[in-house]
Amino acid sequence: MLAAWLKFEEAHGFNGMSRLGAAHRPASVSKWIQRARSPDYRPQFDTKEFQTDFWKWWIALQPDWRQIKAGTASRDVSGDWGALDKPGANGLASVVAGLFFWGHGLGDKRKASSSWTSAVDDVSWVFKQLDAYHLAK
Repeated sequence: MLAAWLKFEEAHGFNGMSRLGAAHRPASVSKWIQRARSPDYRPQFDTKEFQTDFWKWWIALQPDWRQIKAGTASRDVSGDWGALDKPGANGLASVVAGLFFWGHGLGDKRKASSSWTSAVDDVSWVFKQLDAYHLAK
């Protein structure tokens, strides 16, 4: 996923002023943003609650045409990706940070968490779609 994110940011010249929607954003991600995105920040949270919050947020960020549910995601592409084409510190970096916090919170159990691995897989897939979307522009 990190390689796909890096490629996405590189395609935008590591530049971006876009903002993701904050509706349903996990509180830990908001606190990280309030702390100037400190690389040392490691929030404490209930992983089940974070899982629910992350999926609500990720679902809310999707383009209108993309219907997903927590833990499952469609691979059908029937519209453009403008809603998620958000590079930079205020863009999809927050989603990557959220996945990092969630994985860190799960510790050794992260590989056994089908919800976390599903989220990482879907975010990776979306980055690849955004790469194709950006190239087609």
